[in-house]
Amino acid sequence: MNVKNCRKCGKVFNYIGGMPICPQCREELEKKFDTVKEYIREHKGASVLEVSKECEVEEAQIRQWVREERLEFDTSSGIGVVCESCGVAISSGRLCDKCKMNLVNGLNAAAKRPEAPSLKKPTRENPRMRFLDKYKIILMTAISIYEEKEGKDDLSINGYFRGDYMGAQVLVGAICGTIAFATIFAMYMFYDIENFMVNFYKMDIVEFATGVLKKYVIFLAIYMVISYFVALFKHNKAKKHIENYKTALKALYDNF
Repeated sequence: MNVKNCRKCGKVFNYIGGMPICPQCREELEKKFDTVKEYIREHKGASVLEVSKECEVEEAQIRQWVREERLEFDTSSGIGVVCESCGVAISSGRLCDKCKMNLVNGLNAAAKRPEAPSLKKPTRENPRMRFLDKYKIILMTAISIYEEKEGKDDLSINGYFRGDYMGAQVLVGAICGTIAFATIFAMYMFYDIENFMVNFYKMDIVEFATGVLKKYVIFLAIYMVISYFVALFKHNKAKKHIENYKTALKALYDNF
């Protein structure tokens, strides 16, 4: 397990790849990105300094999003981003449209360039290499599917220590159990409201309340125990999936 400290909050987390920040800080960073994007959309011509102050986001982070082409400023805003090839001012990315086109044309020309005739004797295709190519494709497909679906939830769960995750889930279970008991009790009272109103003045209110409280405690205890084992199962399952994911990544790396 590759454990690192989050660059933002310092919390220890299981590092998988990319920017070394924990899942919580990554989610918070995405929320800030949405805020910055919305501000730029509503305030065309705003400078990086203005956006940084208004949205409380570092200028370096905004410029990084611009380089990644996730954000685009108006060229009149004086953002200061220039093409890395010719130096002309651009609104986002690393290259201007002209340099991008030149790069694409160059790659196309290189791809179409006829190869020199080979003097080597034709060799038979190695069956083992063909098998490895298929194996890599299967691995890449499985990894991609996992990252798009279960991987997001597993990484989020695995970002917690087991005790912290299970404690949080048991607390959520207690809240949900209380709501469920209140709902069931309200439905029962509504169904038997006539009999309850008739016997209301005859019953012992303290005894009635004590009985309801006992049932609530038993119901809540059962609900919390179930929440505990469900959380334990989900955490162990996520941990196993992450281990398989790392094994697949290593196998893919070893076969490239």
